[in-house]
This record gives sequence, structure tokens and C-alpha cells, in this order.
Amino acid sequence: MHKNLLVMLLLMLAIPNMSFAVEGPTLEFGKTLFESNALGTKQRSCNSCHPNGKGLEQTGDFNDTELKDIINACIRDAMGGTLFDIDTQELEALLNYVKHLNPERGTRNEGRE
Repeated sequence: MHKNLLVMLLLMLAIPNMSFAVEGPTLEFGKTLFESNALGTKQRSCNSCHPNGKGLEQTGDFNDTELKDIINACIRDAMGGTLFDIDTQELEALLNYVKHLNPERGTRNEGRE
């Protein structure tokens, strides 16, 4: 929990003119997190490995819970960060942004949210 607050504080300090919506996760917030290297200790962002969504073409093969687990694993392993709780706005914003990068998501998992 404290790590999530620290990440939010670092993001707000790094981007002082940006206000984050408190009513829910937005694509803009998801993009900010996707491009931020403040989520871990290895100076990497999601965008470092997946520029413009490259390599995320198979997101349609997974339901939202599985995608959140995958996102968290990348934050932990590739970025050296701390896992987000499953119901945080940060993780929800990242999920929505990743899904947005691949609008042609498959229908294999419809109804499996």
C-alpha cells in the first residue's frame, strides 16, 4: 500500500501539470503509468519493452484477471517494482490502456471477466 502511494507521489511530482481523476481510472492515467519508469527500480517502463503496444497482440487470449496478473508480473520482474493490489485504480488504468492498444481483442474469452 505504501509503495502505491509512493508511486503516485512520484508520478505527481514528475508531471506537476497533470491531475489524476479520482472518479476512476482513465486511459490518460493508464498511458502515463505505461510510459513511466517510476513503477520500478530498473529505470524501465512498460513502453520500454512494448513501444506502442508491440508484443501485446495476444491480449485477447486472456480475461481481465489474467491480464492484471501478467501486468503485475511485468512490473515485478522486468521493472523491479512492487505488485499492485488487484483492485487499485493504477492496475485498472494499466489494464484499460493495454486493452486500448489492441482494439481487435479476440472473442475467445467473452464472458470470462
